[in-house]
Amino acid sequence: MSAGGSHDVIDSSLPERRRIRLSTLIVLGLMGAFGPLAMDVYIAALPQLGAELHASDSAVQATVSTCLLGLAGGQLIAGPVSDRIGRRPTLLIGTALFLVASVLCAIAPDIWTLIACRVLQGVAGATGIAVSRAAIRDHFDGSEVARVLAQLTVITGVAPIAAPLIGGALTLVTDWRGIFLVLGGIGALLFLAVLIWVPESLRSEHRLANGIGAVFRQFGVLVRDPLFLRFALVGAAAGAAFFTYISMTSIVLQGEYGVSPVMFSLLFGINATALIAGAQLNSLLIPRVGIRALLTAVLGLAVLGAGLVVLFAGLGLPLAVVQTTLGVALVTNGMQSPNSTALALAHHARGAGTASALQGALSFVFGALVPPVVAACFGTTAVSMGATMGVCSLVALLLSIGRGSFSRSRDGVDPAAR
Repeated sequence: MSAGGSHDVIDSSLPERRRIRLSTLIVLGLMGAFGPLAMDVYIAALPQLGAELHASDSAVQATVSTCLLGLAGGQLIAGPVSDRIGRRPTLLIGTALFLVASVLCAIAPDIWTLIACRVLQGVAGATGIAVSRAAIRDHFDGSEVARVLAQLTVITGVAPIAAPLIGGALTLVTDWRGIFLVLGGIGALLFLAVLIWVPESLRSEHRLANGIGAVFRQFGVLVRDPLFLRFALVGAAAGAAFFTYISMTSIVLQGEYGVSPVMFSLLFGINATALIAGAQLNSLLIPRVGIRALLTAVLGLAVLGAGLVVLFAGLGLPLAVVQTTLGVALVTNGMQSPNSTALALAHHARGAGTASALQGALSFVFGALVPPVVAACFGTTAVSMGATMGVCSLVALLLSIGRGSFSRSRDGVDPAAR
């Protein structure tokens, strides 16, 4: 793909296939972020929403969980579609659908209509998650995928953490319906951004044949690939640790430690910075350490960090100590996610959209199921949060060091995989 100016190119020394415009990279990062952003950007307005629509607390909470399910299931649709018709048209369809769904949410007359529209909004938002990663895989191979995904974490990784903060700010100037209209405006802007700055990246020889049979065959290829399954599950298990933090930290910090909403927002922002810093450190370390060795080391550090959260919280040590160890765990999430994704997609240039979709769906399903089950069984405390993060990270670690091999390179990734 033509670069169009050295100032607008990521690593112009790479072969032509590995060159990508900075504007394209930024838009792909935004596409990966807007689905998670939509999931809980309106959390601060939930009480107002429930009162206006005369809805129970459980029904109001369902507007969040159904969007998460839409984000999981939608990837299984968007990924295969993009493998058939291409990345660019799939992104355009997804952003247009997101705009429509957001407007429908804003004008929903009752809670059940809103829940249905939230499913549609989640499905549309899932397009960006699955297809943006597949587009990166179209351009790059092996450790370069992890390095570029790590750079994109500046945008994608902060979205789930920043969403409640952005929503809280929006409640100062508008109601919950206005927040959904803002999301619709974001969808419209992203549609234009894709139209202007995102060219097609999927080669014709890598496109799947038409028909549902081709989709099922590609899923069959993936589930029979033990290395894909291993690293997809690594990402899902480690992602469940991250979703546990997202789901529980507000209750833990404000309820158990008594921090104010303002202080909670500050701590939330500090942890978001830790995640981004981890992703950028990961990008620097990959060429020196190798992607598989680095993934194993990072997951070991995640287990340690979560274990210290349990220990320090159990001993009743001050919040500052617990917060520091939480920061360690979040640094590792920013490092593991690009690496597990790159390893899962390494041998799937053909069908990268389907592979990205299946991996992403697994992560969201684990993330949707684990925190509420733990909360129901053990309550929401710093100890239960840390223990859950530790167990999930340990599962990911054990999976990452399991037997099996790639065609060997320093990264453990076959550089010839196309």
